[in-house]
Amino acid sequence: MPPRKKTVESGNHPVADPAQPAASDYVQRLISLLGLSEDEVLAALLSSFVPSNPGSVALSWAKRNNYTAPPSTKVLWDIMVAADFRCEECHTHHDLTFHHRNDDAHDSCPENLQLLCRNCNRAKSRRPVKQRDFKINIFKTYLDLFDRLGRPPTPVEIKRHLNLKQLSSSVYMVHFLNTRFAVPTAVRAYSPSKHSPHSTPSA
Repeated sequence: MPPRKKTVESGNHPVADPAQPAASDYVQRLISLLGLSEDEVLAALLSSFVPSNPGSVALSWAKRNNYTAPPSTKVLWDIMVAADFRCEECHTHHDLTFHHRNDDAHDSCPENLQLLCRNCNRAKSRRPVKQRDFKINIFKTYLDLFDRLGRPPTPVEIKRHLNLKQLSSSVYMVHFLNTRFAVPTAVRAYSPSKHSPHSTPSA
């Protein structure tokens, strides 16, 4: 395995040394850039990949007006166990939900319930996520271009490499990474409009 990219200190943050060989492990590089402790890594993994307890799922289910009464917690748990706590389509552990196989939210018998991640659930409901792993691809591309160029890539270079029109809110991740590599970039000032409170500057 190639040696991990050496880091130097900038204040309290690790800063990658572009003269060192590229690391093959994106996860280890992200942990280093974030300066995470072992407990913080464990907390993040447990939060993301250990399934919600079925009681919380049932409680959230009961609050939805277009759903019938939720199945028992045992039924929900048995479905998760049968699926090995993975999406039945793409097999990820992440962000699991229950899908009604016949698209009838009033039919909550166990045979009609399927464990799916949120992305696959949306796809089944004809609301597919257009760009899966959007942020992950931007992060990997950022590091790959950094290693190739010996400097932080610009948003334009990232967009060109991924054939994207804009980075949307992920442009802030690029600014964050630039700061971690001790090459901070200016963040454009903007004022959200009254009609689009969640708008973000394009880049």
